[in-house]
Amino acid sequence: NMGSIVGSITYAKRFMIAPDPAYRVSKAALHFLTRIYALELEAEGFTFVAVSPGWVQTDQGGPHADLDTPTAAKATLDVLSRNREDINGKLVNVKVEGWENATGLHK
Repeated sequence: NMGSIVGSITYAKRFMIAPDPAYRVSKAALHFLTRIYALELEAEGFTFVAVSPGWVQTDQGGPHADLDTPTAAKATLDVLSRNREDINGKLVNVKVEGWENATGLHK
């Protein structure tokens, strides 16, 4: 699932700057659904993870976003290749070297 840290209840105050509450609420619901499915279907061998790729240069993210699309896609695939027990049911934030120095909303 394509999650977003802006839908994290833990970080709600941090992302009050984000202009679209409906987007944030929909991502929070997706994160919860990811967790529910992970708990219900883990014994059958399924893995569910919500990946937050960061602020990506897409039509929605715009040209000033932190990450270009190829970098975000590769980093997302790297997350999905991790040990399933480490990511099942979690919201995983994509980390790209140098990303922490970008000036975007993640600060």
